Amino acid sequence: MRSSRKEVRGRTIPPAKGRVNKRFLIAAAGLAVMILGLCLIFLLSKASGIRSDSSGVVFITEGGTVKEVTIDGHFPFRNVIPTLEESTVRGIDGTVIEEIKTYTLEDEFSPTMQGTMKIYIETADDMTKTYVLKFADRDITITDGRVVEP
Repeated sequence: MRSSRKEVRGRTIPPAKGRVNKRFLIAAAGLAVMILGLCLIFLLSKASGIRSDSSGVVFITEGGTVKEVTIDGHFPFRNVIPTLEESTVRGIDGTVIEEIKTYTLEDEFSPTMQGTMKIYIETADDMTKTYVLKFADRDITITDGRVVEP
């Protein structure tokens, strides 16, 4: 039967049981931390909807009309990701009578920055400009600078 002891220069060295166990525990803990970190990044990386009553949603008005909508990303460091769809309504003579911009508002995880989005609300005398802001909880329609209740 072979002995687990090692002989170096005439001295007998006992096996390094404690050292092997310590290395194994450090490697296992490192692997567990990496797996936990990857799971956390995977869960945070999904886009989520922004609520209209969030503290980061601000309607800037001037003289009773909405001039600007500012949307800040949520903690922890979220970027605002808007999806814009534009459409126009034309009259019988072919002129544009209404321009509609629909924003679907979501945010997603970003480890380096927090995003802010600004929507400048335009008005025109010769046509109607409509902005539809699709939040997670409800849609807000702004027509010619005024919020239209559904």
